[in-house]
Amino acid sequence: MKLEAEIDALNQKIFALEAENERLKRIEFDLIETNATKDKFLAIISHDLRNPLNTIVGLSELLERQVEKKNYESVAEYAKYIKHSTYKIKGLLLNLLEWSISQSGKMEFNPTKNRFTSIISEALELFEEMFKQKQLTVECQCNCLENEHLIIDKEMISSVVRNFITNAIKFSYPEGKITIDCEDSKESIVFRISDNGMGMTPATLNGLFKFGETVTNDGTNNEKGTGLGLLLCKEFIEKHQGEIAVESEVGKGSTFKFFLPIVKNLSEYELELN
Repeated sequence: MKLEAEIDALNQKIFALEAENERLKRIEFDLIETNATKDKFLAIISHDLRNPLNTIVGLSELLERQVEKKNYESVAEYAKYIKHSTYKIKGLLLNLLEWSISQSGKMEFNPTKNRFTSIISEALELFEEMFKQKQLTVECQCNCLENEHLIIDKEMISSVVRNFITNAIKFSYPEGKITIDCEDSKESIVFRISDNGMGMTPATLNGLFKFGETVTNDGTNNEKGTGLGLLLCKEFIEKHQGEIAVESEVGKGSTFKFFLPIVKNLSEYELELN
């Protein structure tokens, strides 16, 4: 009986060691995969930063020479291209900063009562110049939320709205149309932004919101992107216990939307806040 007990105890130890070994193998695999994804991500970021920075440096040198020659005819044109490149860098760096903070766990989830239409208005004002540059018509139909105050993290939801608008601008053709609309029910609100631009292939759609698998396309004016903004959007919406979705068809445009549950008090976010 004693021998049987010892054998049984030994078998239990072996089983525990095998389980621990499997757990360590999974951790090792996850670390290898994470490092590979990180390396790919850094390569994409460095590439997307290099292009607009090179543009700024080259155009600045041209601008300097033109001013020295007192040839001011092309100055305004060069300045416009420099501004465009600076906008690209700014957007990329903002997304990179937000993403790095969220991954480090230092980004606090801070839901407070906010007027949703104010967030949309602020975002539209921010992109007013970009709408003009592409001669885009923007139609906003969010009257149903005019007096609605939602308990949300303003910075996170503002970031999502900005990213959605950026994508709509990027993939809209000049003189295209962007439509923003909202729906309100007792349980949730829906925010949608649609464009009638180039649309996306099924392969691109399947890669959205997947870190390391994101397939990005150039915009209609060769605007670059990494897909990082959409990864942030998904994370921020899920923090609010909501959902994010995309519908798109090549040549017909895309619709990005998110669903947010209507939260009446902060205690409903208790799991996220703890």
